[in-house]
Order: sequence, then structure tokens, then C-alpha cells
Amino acid sequence: MAKKNMFVQCELWRRTVDRDCCTVTWLPEKYARYGSFLKLKILGEWVDGWQVAKVFGETRKQEDMLVAARHDYKNQRKMSDV
Repeated sequence: MAKKNMFVQCELWRRTVDRDCCTVTWLPEKYARYGSFLKLKILGEWVDGWQVAKVFGETRKQEDMLVAARHDYKNQRKMSDV
């Protein structure tokens, strides 16, 4: 049986010259380390300087479950004309 990739929900912060930016995202467990700095791909470009500010360890999920949830959400939005 293949090993399942586990993901953890994290809050990331990035300080720029004129503002602070925050996002919440799912990261592979190996990258979800408090205080570590990461690059995120945003609109096709890699953006450096994102720091892991919080790790919500109780929200661990398998990759296939995240993909299914994303698919369900997109279908719901499409059907509701929102």
C-alpha cells in the first residue's frame, strides 16, 4: 500500500514594504513547521518570504480528501451561480 501524503492547515504571513499579507493554506506535513520560510506559487509566479505563523495540527488530512473537497466546493459554486 502506498504511503498517503498528509497535509496540515497553516496560517502564513509575508511582510512587504507597504503592508503585511496573510493567507491560510494546506501544506504538506514536511513543510508545516512553525517559523519556517517558504515560497508560494501565486498566479503562476513563485513568491518568496512567506513565514509559517500557525500550524493547525488537528486539521491533518490526506491529499485525496483535500482534492475531493475542492472538487465538491467548485461544483457547488457552479450549480448555485454564485
